Amino acid sequence: MVEMAYTVLLDPWQIAILDVTSTLILVTAAVIALARNMLLAVKAYILQAIILVVMFLTIGVKYGWFFGWSASALVTKVILVPWVLFWAINRTRYVAEKEEPIMPLGAYVLLVAIIYVASLVLVRHIVSIAHVLARIGEVPLVSSLSLVALGLLIITVARNALKQVMGIILFENGSHILLASTAFYVPETVEIGIATDAVIFITVLTLLAYKMVGVRGDMDISKLVSLKF
Repeated sequence: MVEMAYTVLLDPWQIAILDVTSTLILVTAAVIALARNMLLAVKAYILQAIILVVMFLTIGVKYGWFFGWSASALVTKVILVPWVLFWAINRTRYVAEKEEPIMPLGAYVLLVAIIYVASLVLVRHIVSIAHVLARIGEVPLVSSLSLVALGLLIITVARNALKQVMGIILFENGSHILLASTAFYVPETVEIGIATDAVIFITVLTLLAYKMVGVRGDMDISKLVSLKF
């Protein structure tokens, strides 16, 4: 019987830190998804971005190019994106999400839990079938898949334009963790390019949400009927 060979390119203490930080990222993602207070959601995102920087710094101790990832994430995710979001909230006084989501809160919470469990099951299935282990451990890969799916869920069920921007941000953060997990030797220039594009995209969408308040008085995307045809 052929023994399974797992490729783990980090030291045990690094994997332990990444497991803890990935779990914390899942907690902050749930807060972002469920919070109706936009200031709370943005603050949870800032915490998530800082945790992501810590993850990249931890990997960078052994693989120096991840320090470039950390610097890029610090500038774009911890500073620029929150500044854009706070600017929109302060200018519109849209502190709380006024639009009700498409589904009730109970169903929303249940879907978030299902996403987390399904991501865990999927990762373990991939490991058992393909004999492949994420290069920075299983938990970060679970976290990345969960963030991608949760971001898509928010985009689907949220009626608030700014909340949909938060969903895109979660999707982008999940993509970064997934990139670090599966494409370990991607240079920092690729990450910087992705992060820069994401900042521009998020800025444009946030400005559109800001304009919606100026024109319609709210951020309810369900009222944009002219875009449906």
